[in-house]
Amino acid sequence: MKEERTVPVEGRTYRVLLSDERKAVLEAEAAGGIVVGVLGGEETGARYLVTDPDAADERYLERVVRRKLGLPWIIARSRRLLIREFAADDARLLAAEERITRDDEMFASASWLSEYIRLQYGFYEYGIWAVTDVSDGRLVGKAGVVNAGADLERMLADTPFHAAQARDGAEPPLDLELGYHIFPRYREKGYGTEACRAVLSAVREEHPGERIRILARTDAANRASSALLQKCGFHAALNTDGQLLYVLELSSAERVREDGTGKGR
Repeated sequence: MKEERTVPVEGRTYRVLLSDERKAVLEAEAAGGIVVGVLGGEETGARYLVTDPDAADERYLERVVRRKLGLPWIIARSRRLLIREFAADDARLLAAEERITRDDEMFASASWLSEYIRLQYGFYEYGIWAVTDVSDGRLVGKAGVVNAGADLERMLADTPFHAAQARDGAEPPLDLELGYHIFPRYREKGYGTEACRAVLSAVREEHPGERIRILARTDAANRASSALLQKCGFHAALNTDGQLLYVLELSSAERVREDGTGKGR
């Protein structure tokens, strides 16, 4: 089967071919086309696959188009902020920010950022994202989620959350770590809290029906960061070696609203 769809992205219309025929997929890709393979027929070799054409809704196809063209995916919008994937051009803006941390220095490398975009977003479909001012597109910071590392998992094993899960025998949730960094000149405006709430809502909506556990850590002396996490619904689970571990079970939470109630759509 071969089916062509049109997808609007940023004011332009793109054509996407859906097919379960290897020859059609290879010819379209060789011509620079945008292709989604359909399972059920022969092995197509397409990078993107769906079980049937109905699974390729407009949102899915828009993401495929953006991946093909290198256009950042829009993650979420809040009252003042737009959260989007980083683009390679953002490295220049990141490098220009004052008092860049070690982590920011990696993001400020154009080659490193390009690889991050290709590998992190392309494989996981989540990561650390750009936080921009919705009014003028200024880059004000970054926020997002990554897979929780082994050190966080070890910390979590010492908390009541882990013990309760072991007792009820439930399937372990997907553990993600929340990260955020607002550039110094944009702080004390509430951007950090607003960005994190938008990120949490986006993660919940991207994983409907899944058990998601969000972890976050901060220095015990960093009261501003602790206050931010508490506003977003996190609960302190562990204080060890001067670090606080916070946990939020998104599986039982609805969309996190900007007013901080943590409920409702």
